Amino acid sequence: MIYFYVFILCSCVGSFANVLIYRLPKKENFVNGRSYCPNCHHILRMRDMIPIFSWFLLKGKCHWCQHKISIRYPLVEIVSVGIGFLCFMNVGLSVDFFIIFFICELLLVVSVIDFNTMMIPNGLNVSLAILAFISYWFHPEISLIHRLIGMIVISLPMFVMNLIVSHSFGGGDVKLMIAAGFLLGWTKTLVAGLIGIMSASIYALYLLIKKRASRKSHMPFGPFLSLGIMMSLFYGTSMIDIYLQLVNF
Repeated sequence: MIYFYVFILCSCVGSFANVLIYRLPKKENFVNGRSYCPNCHHILRMRDMIPIFSWFLLKGKCHWCQHKISIRYPLVEIVSVGIGFLCFMNVGLSVDFFIIFFICELLLVVSVIDFNTMMIPNGLNVSLAILAFISYWFHPEISLIHRLIGMIVISLPMFVMNLIVSHSFGGGDVKLMIAAGFLLGWTKTLVAGLIGIMSASIYALYLLIKKRASRKSHMPFGPFLSLGIMMSLFYGTSMIDIYLQLVNF
């Protein structure tokens, strides 16, 4: 039953994440206002907004205008459920569950918006910083000095790189790593940054090989940083321990 409740909660949050993904770049109000079809603007019925299932019941098309509905909607909701189960298996149903889950959902929203628009809204980074501050009270084992160093250990080199090579990183990427640094502490922030850089490099190499980009092309970095932050949040300590064992070996 607990897994069922986690499924319901996380799929509903994933549905709201889709609202943020659609409305934030357009600067639309995401608190008030009924959901509508982006094509015909018809107000959606309750049966059209059941997380995950409605997309399949509607066969991926609007009930009124038959315009195709992006598969992104059920995918975001499915990924949200997966994140929820991952959180539950790691920390159980606790205060930590809600903090970590909402942090991961913010990172998911950041990833999709940045991938689509090459922009990370400031409100998302502020929200992440607030959750990072809340986590400090539940995880005093990550000292304040570790968190403060974490705020600059990746973001400061990114900022300096921007001064040397214009538009190396977006301002949103720098702010994202500032918030993540306070959340993770400096050691796990280094892990997050390393994963982000490595995964982004692999993707960039893929684009170059497929000739979908040139060396001067820009690509969104937020999704890869978000991946690094999530992985470090769950497995950063284990990764550091494995690395230290290998070095000592």
